[in-house]
Amino acid sequence: MKIVFLIFAALMSGATFASTQQYRVQAQLLINGKVVAQPQILAQLGQRAETHQGAIGANEQMRMSVLANALDSKGEELKLDLDLKYISGRREIHTKPQVFATAGSEAVMELEESSATEKIQLRVLAKAIPKQVIR
Repeated sequence: MKIVFLIFAALMSGATFASTQQYRVQAQLLINGKVVAQPQILAQLGQRAETHQGAIGANEQMRMSVLANALDSKGEELKLDLDLKYISGRREIHTKPQVFATAGSEAVMELEESSATEKIQLRVLAKAIPKQVIR
């Protein structure tokens, strides 16, 4: 009986219960190559997650929300609906891109707010968080 229990315990230690996959979504907002904001958020598939950062620097604040959806059964191909707002003094950048990415790979895009004198980029990386058994 002890052997059966030990085998069961060993199997359960690596097992996961059916639950929705979570991702750590990291974003970087760059203006002319300089990182001005680096929000991070934990997102669960199919549920909107939001973060606020006040006082990043002098008169700066940032808000980001993300809705992550898997495009394949393994959760490797993702569609991320982002809503990013960055305020610095009187300047405001507000963008709502849809990012199609592979989990663990960085997606880089130039934002429409860019001009001839200023290049604004958004980098996004979503990493799957290993599922864990809640005991």
